[in-house]
Amino acid sequence: MARRLRFIRPLVPYPRRTQEYDWRNRSLAACVREAIWKFFSERNREVPFEIPWHHELRLRLNLGNELSRAIFVDGCYDANEFVFLEAIFEPGMHFMDVGAHEGLYTMFAARCVGDNGQVWSFEPSSRERAALTRNVKRNRLDNVSILPIALAEADGNGELKIANSGRSGHNTLGDPVWEGVRVSEVEAVHLRSLDSIAAEKQLSRLDVVKIDAEGAEMRIIQGGSRVLREFRPSLLFEAQESSLRQQGGSLDGLMTAVSRHNYRIYAFDPDTGLPTAKPSSADLNLVAIPQERLSA
Repeated sequence: MARRLRFIRPLVPYPRRTQEYDWRNRSLAACVREAIWKFFSERNREVPFEIPWHHELRLRLNLGNELSRAIFVDGCYDANEFVFLEAIFEPGMHFMDVGAHEGLYTMFAARCVGDNGQVWSFEPSSRERAALTRNVKRNRLDNVSILPIALAEADGNGELKIANSGRSGHNTLGDPVWEGVRVSEVEAVHLRSLDSIAAEKQLSRLDVVKIDAEGAEMRIIQGGSRVLREFRPSLLFEAQESSLRQQGGSLDGLMTAVSRHNYRIYAFDPDTGLPTAKPSSADLNLVAIPQERLSA
């Protein structure tokens, strides 16, 4: 039944107002998809389920966790963010996926930048890295390098708190802040700075960086000053006040850390779904573009 009812939204902007309407006026098929998902979620069971996705990719999801709810029930995940990336990706680009989880951004980028491009995928959790590796191999993405490390402000060692499997997108170097997230285990991880990785890998270019690190975003920006100064990548990053504070940061501090490198920051406009609005505390994902690219 899940296979017969699967549904993927087209890759177009998805304004917040439209999302709210769709959530209030769900189709019968959407209600059945949610009932299927709840069956597994409420029993704390995760069932492997493969679904076709954009650019002829195939995703292996686990029915019952948060990610599968967004993709299977609603037909999309970070819809506006993927529209933004598709608009700026070009063949041959180099992309970093920081906090890759099960690999949606990694796979999408790998397909968009092509065989001559490169994707660096950072995932410190061994559980999520296994799912990421399966998805990359299933789609034969030879331009992806998976790195089992957590990015931070400097090289060292740390402890990653692994969230319960249903909320696996909330692994963190701090403490969980979202309701319903509990720590199931603690995993020792290697910490590296973005500048250190760039030097080690002898990067010659870096075009786009996506950062979703559950509160470590400010630390990562602080550890990437040289990369931001020399390579000038576009940024797509999470900005959530309570998560940032768990790791000594703040929303204002993160915005300042990005802006001081001569970037302009945008939020996704609630009426258009495009990155045109001024950021506010209600926004979760933000976009930062080098000023010189805007003037050009």
